[in-house]
Amino acid sequence: SRAGFSEWCGPFGLRMQAKAVGESIPDDKIESMIAALLDAMRWRKRPLTDEEFRDLLRSVCGSAKAN
Repeated sequence: SRAGFSEWCGPFGLRMQAKAVGESIPDDKIESMIAALLDAMRWRKRPLTDEEFRDLLRSVCGSAKAN
């Protein structure tokens, strides 16, 4: 089991995490996703689980996979 996604993210780490949970992120959504992640982690006061990351990704990028 991997640790949840943390605040030490950047575009490369974000793409790696998305791939690890079976998703991908369009280039034009990277900045929006990083901002949403940081906000969600501040609100939860902890890293996101894979399921929380996947849900946030889908809400920011849409429900269809962008492979």
